[in-house]
Amino acid sequence: MPRVSLVFTLTLMVLGNACGGRAKAPSPVLNAFEAGMDSLSIALAGFDSALDDRDIAHARTAFRTARAAYKHQEALLAYYSPSTVSILNGPVQDDDEGPAQPLGEVAAFQRIEARLFVGASFADSDRIAAHRNVSTMREAVTHFRALTGFLVIIEPQVLDALRAELARVSTLSLAGVDSDDSGDAVVESAAAVEGMVSVARVASKVTGTKASSERWTTLIHALAATVARLRVDTNATTMDRLDFLANAAEPAGRAMLHVREEMGPMDIGLRLVWRSTASTVFQRNAFDPTAYAPDFALHATDAAVRLGERLFNDPLLSGPRTRSCASCHIPQLAFTDGVARHAAMGAGSAQVARNTPTLLNVALHPTFFADGRAANLEDQIGAVLASPTEMASSPELAARRLSADSTYRAAFAMLIPSQKAGEIAQTSVRAVIATYVRSLVKLDSRFDAAVRGNGKAFSPKERHGFTIFMGKARCGTCHFAPLFSGVLPPMFTTSEPEIIGVPTRADTMRAVIDKDPGRAGIDNIPQHLHAFKVPTLRNVARTAPYMHNGTYASLEQVVDFYNRGGGAGVGARVPAQTLSTRPLHLSAIEQQDLVAFLRSLTDSTFEQIPQSLRANPAHNP
Repeated sequence: MPRVSLVFTLTLMVLGNACGGRAKAPSPVLNAFEAGMDSLSIALAGFDSALDDRDIAHARTAFRTARAAYKHQEALLAYYSPSTVSILNGPVQDDDEGPAQPLGEVAAFQRIEARLFVGASFADSDRIAAHRNVSTMREAVTHFRALTGFLVIIEPQVLDALRAELARVSTLSLAGVDSDDSGDAVVESAAAVEGMVSVARVASKVTGTKASSERWTTLIHALAATVARLRVDTNATTMDRLDFLANAAEPAGRAMLHVREEMGPMDIGLRLVWRSTASTVFQRNAFDPTAYAPDFALHATDAAVRLGERLFNDPLLSGPRTRSCASCHIPQLAFTDGVARHAAMGAGSAQVARNTPTLLNVALHPTFFADGRAANLEDQIGAVLASPTEMASSPELAARRLSADSTYRAAFAMLIPSQKAGEIAQTSVRAVIATYVRSLVKLDSRFDAAVRGNGKAFSPKERHGFTIFMGKARCGTCHFAPLFSGVLPPMFTTSEPEIIGVPTRADTMRAVIDKDPGRAGIDNIPQHLHAFKVPTLRNVARTAPYMHNGTYASLEQVVDFYNRGGGAGVGARVPAQTLSTRPLHLSAIEQQDLVAFLRSLTDSTFEQIPQSLRANPAHNP
């Protein structure tokens, strides 16, 4: 995907400055930031020179020095110029002006890393390519550095940048998202937090600071303790992520929130998924399920949710009046249906195209359907109603039928007084159902209890499984915590599809890739063939069978698929697989512990439901 132009950088600067004003600008923070960017330029130049040295160890050391220099600036750089971050370290951002590129394109640091840390030698062709990548990085840094004189950095922005960086470290960096080949995930995370400490120290000394020095001091100490914890065990495979999140990141996030609270509100005119009042992304009620709602969405009152649930369970909405939303999204099965693919409406023994996904927490997703074709829940509901194989109806037909029912007319009139007498609008039908679905945010699993400080909620096997998930198995590089989906922290505004090569059957050799075109069936981009939205792993123990076509019946089969290297690893021809084709080499015990962790993601709502309900339930056709 082509990089975003630096015009976006200036736009963000203007937006940030307009939100906070130009008064009381803490110039020492800007001065420190500019000095840090200059240090990054020097480190990149040094790495460029080291590439000509035939000693690969020297080149690796220079690479690590350059990336550490980047990590020290990542908090403010990601806040003020995400386009520069996209060029240097990813994730690479798309640009509507350029041609589509293959999914999973990596930024310059990752391209070099893949050449420099895989194998014992560094070929001349790799050296030449690395020089080109470094040149691109140096140019990006130089361009942004020329613009920093226009920046006005104010105190609330500094805290917001630090807050986002702590989330980035906790969810992405520690999973190895940007350091998969070097194994430096923990070391680079420590460098990022060290950069945060430096920023906090400078910001705390700014004359006229709105936050008390005591709170700044507490924050600085908490961040320093976070760095110390990261330095205890720098092994990216064995580092105990749960201990870090519960006992280091959470106190730092809480201290940061206390500083931010003294500064008062800073309204930027945007609804954010991650609430500004939440200390970390793992906190209870950290997310706003209405963030992606369209303008005609309803407020989530009890009456609206109850009416939405009533519609969700009413077969009147389907064409033949025989199927409700709940026929395929069964609450006891985490709002799935327990079958590979549901029977199609009015099509005999035919099946719908894809496996039924869970509706739990989908309100926190920026796109809907496995191919990402819907932009919000209201659009998704309309598409399902209109689908000839799913509901064989339409929003308009559903509205007419509901309008003919006096009890529904009264309920809608009470909820939406502006509704014309005797008529229920199709937008209102979709909005009411969407309100109910947005109420299905469930983020209270045993994992959540553990990460919020209750270590007894997690067994040793589950704890080890989380370490494997974030480390050796590299699951966290696509299923990002805390939603464990493809929704990217810390902004949670993007969810890029992936190509993993799901086969037609659960074969472990000579497999054949499923014919479903995925995203390419919507946008007709060849590079998106067989690309699918990364689903959530929350409540995954309740949502078998798995994959978009229901190929795998158990979590053990899914883990085995990834352990072998995805579709390519089981013999399927997957030319553009974005999942690494390298086997994970997980032992039998490691696979068992990984599955144990996945089962810990079951929400407390479902812990008491008998496992016997996992059997294919009886339901309407």
